[in-house]
Amino acid sequence: MSRSAKNREPGKRQQQVLERKIQSALTTIYDPATPNIDLFNMGMIYSIRIELPGHVEIDMAYSSPGHPGYLGLPRLIESLIQEIDGINQCKVNVVSEPAWTMDRVSDHARINMSADNYE
Repeated sequence: MSRSAKNREPGKRQQQVLERKIQSALTTIYDPATPNIDLFNMGMIYSIRIELPGHVEIDMAYSSPGHPGYLGLPRLIESLIQEIDGINQCKVNVVSEPAWTMDRVSDHARINMSADNYE
């Protein structure tokens, strides 16, 4: 392995670890429209980008028009993610394209939805 490849490898691993921490944190925020299902498993998180050291940008969509978390969720996510060691800034972008659909919901969330009669 070349010296430059070796130097890139730890950064990539650190980024993967940080992304897992972010994903894990997002599983602690529940969708107000379906209170037993978190945002990550609900498929509302479209992307997580670690752009600069300490800077994260997240794209998310709401599961319905007039979503009850419209104003509060982005700020809540930003605040929670900024608490993770190694992250200084988080920006959440609310996107409308592509529109959220049930296809984005994880199998885990589908089981919960069935049990709670959401589907």
